[in-house]
Amino acid sequence: MAEVEFGGMKFKGGKIFVILTALSTLAGALWGGFEFYKDYVDMREKIETYTAPDLSDYDKRIDLAKQKLDMLESEISLILDEVNLVASVAKELKNDLKSDVRRIETIVEDVETRVKEDSRENARDLKTAIDDIEEDMKELDVRHFKLVNGDDIIALVADRNDDNIIIERPVIVSNTLLGGFQFAPWFPFSNNKNYKILKSSIVEHVGVAEEVKETYVKFALKLKEKITMPSTKSDIELLEEYEDKLINQMAEDGFIPEDKTKKTIH
Repeated sequence: MAEVEFGGMKFKGGKIFVILTALSTLAGALWGGFEFYKDYVDMREKIETYTAPDLSDYDKRIDLAKQKLDMLESEISLILDEVNLVASVAKELKNDLKSDVRRIETIVEDVETRVKEDSRENARDLKTAIDDIEEDMKELDVRHFKLVNGDDIIALVADRNDDNIIIERPVIVSNTLLGGFQFAPWFPFSNNKNYKILKSSIVEHVGVAEEVKETYVKFALKLKEKITMPSTKSDIELLEEYEDKLINQMAEDGFIPEDKTKKTIH
C-alpha cells in the first residue's frame, strides 16, 4: 500500500486521497482570498482617486424645469378658470336662450291665434260685404230702355217725375260684327253723370237680368275713361280700333269666348 510522508507524518491508502482533497480545497480558499484582497485593494485605490462630478448644471436644469412646471401649473389653473367661466356663461346663455325660445314660441302662438281670429273676422266681414253688395245690386234699379228712335239704352234709374225719368251713367247697346252685344257710352264726350229721358220718347223699359246688371255696373264704373280718336286716321281704321277695344272688353266681361276675339277680314 502506498505511503506518503508529510511534516513527519506518514499517510497510507485512502487517507492520502482525503489529504489531497483537503489540500486542494485549502489552496482554492487561499486563491479566492488572494483575489478578494486584490479586488479590495483595487477598489480602495479607485475610491481614493474618485472625483465627484460637477452636478451644478443639472441643478440649474432641474430648477428651470421646476420653474417651467410652476408656470405650466399656473397657466393650467388660468385655463381651468376660463373654462369654468365660459361654462358658466354658456349655461346662463343656454338658460336665457331657452327663455327667449319659450317667449318667442308664446309670441308666435299669440300671433297665429290673432291671425286666425283676424282671418275669420275678415272672412266674416268680407262675406258680409259681399252679401251687402249683392243686396245693393239687387236693389239697384237698372233698366233697359227702348226708345222711339230705335236706341237701346241701359241705365240706372235715379229718379222719376211725371214727364221724365232721371237716369245715371247710361250706355247704349249695339250689335257687334260677331253677333254679340256691346256697351258704349250714350254721351261719350260728356262729363255729366245724370240724364233725363222724356217718357214720351220711351217705347218700353224693363229690368235687366242679374248677369247683365253686373256687367253694366263694371262697365259704368269705367265711363270716366273717355275714348279719343286721332283725326289723322281714316274712318275704317278708327272703326276697326274701336271694334277691337269693344271686343276685348266683351271678352274680359265674359260676353264672348276669347277665341272669338281674333277675326279674319277677307
